[in-house]
Amino acid sequence: MIIALAFVGLLLVGVQWLPIIVTGCLFLFGIGGGYFQPANISTIMQSGSTNNQGTIGSLQRMIQNIAIANGTRTIPLRVDTLNNKSVISRGCFE
Repeated sequence: MIIALAFVGLLLVGVQWLPIIVTGCLFLFGIGGGYFQPANISTIMQSGSTNNQGTIGSLQRMIQNIAIANGTRTIPLRVDTLNNKSVISRGCFE
C-alpha cells in the first residue's frame, strides 16, 4: 500500500511541486520497496531447491538490474518529452 501511494504521487509530480514533496514520495517509495523486496526474495528462494539457490538469486538480481537500467533510461526521456527540449537526443555538449 505504501509503495502504491508513493507511486501514484510520483506519477502526479508537477513542475511546480516543492522538492521536499518529491523527496518525500521517493522516500515512501523506498520504504515500500524495502518492505516488499526481502519477503519477495525469501519466497523466491524457498521455491527452489538448495542446489539452485545461486542460480535463482543471480536471475532475480539480473532482472532487478535490468529494471533499474530501464527506469534510468525511461525517466529522462519522459522528462525530456514533457519539457519539449531535446537535450537527451541532441547530447549535452551542444
